[in-house]
Amino acid sequence: MLAGKPKLFFIQRYGIQQPSVPQPGACPGGAPTHRDSDLETDGVACGRGPAVPTDADVFWSHCWTSECQLEQGNHRSVYLEALTDGLLRGRRRKTNLVDIHTELNGLIYDHNKRNPAARYDIDLKHTLRRHLCLT
Repeated sequence: MLAGKPKLFFIQRYGIQQPSVPQPGACPGGAPTHRDSDLETDGVACGRGPAVPTDADVFWSHCWTSECQLEQGNHRSVYLEALTDGLLRGRRRKTNLVDIHTELNGLIYDHNKRNPAARYDIDLKHTLRRHLCLT
């Protein structure tokens, strides 16, 4: 049923800081100790993260930040909130999905300038052959 239709992936990932490698803006008190056996991953490509499909008409938006964000009370993902707002606004305005993501990049950039210790990184890959607007 999905043959010939675009596939959209929006991924928010929280990375675990390694205690032996201090990072700027790391969790106060150091990162908790984790064992690799405690983690379950899918689709890892050469240990660099999820494998991006290479088929035509795939849209892949991947955002990551530190797990320290989860330790803050009432945490809400800047990426997921901006993405949700952007998709709803884009749907009303009939805006191309790539243009929506460009606006999202700007919001993440602005957030990172104001909050360098709560940085989000974002990566977009796509193989869209046409403009894609949500209806």
